[in-house]
Formats: sequence, structure tokens, C-alpha cells
Amino acid sequence: MRPIFLLLVLLPCSCWSQVSPASSPAEPQCCQCSTQSTEDNNDAPVLCLSERQMRSRVVHVIPLALGEPHAKISGTLVLWVRFQPDGTVACVKGVSGNPLALASAMEVAPKWTFNAVEKKHKKYGGCGLVEVKYNLSESKQETSIQ
Repeated sequence: MRPIFLLLVLLPCSCWSQVSPASSPAEPQCCQCSTQSTEDNNDAPVLCLSERQMRSRVVHVIPLALGEPHAKISGTLVLWVRFQPDGTVACVKGVSGNPLALASAMEVAPKWTFNAVEKKHKKYGGCGLVEVKYNLSESKQETSIQ
């Protein structure tokens, strides 16, 4: 019994980190979002933000929409979002949630806008997790950032 217990305790520790710090030198380690467009200003500084800080930076959110006419879904999505100093979304990556809602989020999230982070009169982009609560049906489409 004791060897099995030790194996169960030590196994997660050996697999804890799958991302090496040198894997993406151009982006902060906190940002799990890879570049989707060559139009991005990759030289622009990006700050790692908490979920609360990301939520406070949101200016405009386009609600999720279903492509299925009779589907009714509600729940929560988690997305990695990176935005540029001008407030435009540079990258979105789905972390968890309903696949239909994630597909909708991948379409509308690039149209969201954020307030840049200002430090010492300089604007910075940001990256972090965003939790999106949604309630989608034929009659209503509610989307909010949590």
C-alpha cells in the first residue's frame, strides 16, 4: 500500500510543468496565447494580468451567438486573451468550456476591445485569463465577463 501511495504522490510532481521558460522568449511566461496574425505588433510590451485586472480592462464585449437554431446552452468559458496597447485583441485561445460556445467565442472575441495598461505615461498591452459567463438560446443571448 505504501509504494502505491508514494507513486500517486510523486507522479504529479514529476509532470507538473510542461512549458519551459525558453519556449517562447517573445511573450511573457503567463501568456499561453500564441500569435494568430502577422499584423500584430510583436515588439509592443505585454504585461501579465490577473483575471480581475483583465476584467477591469474590458471596454466592449460582443455577445456570443449560436449557429444552431434550437440549441440552448449556458455556462462559463475560460479564455486566454492577449490585447495590444491600442486595445485590440491580438490573440484568443480557448482553455475550457462548451465546444459550441468556444467556437462562437473564437469568432467574436477578436472584436472585443480593452483599455491599455498605462505606466509612466506609456501604454502597454496585456495578457491573461478571462472568464466568460453566457446564456444562449433562440430568444436571448447574454454574455458577461466574470
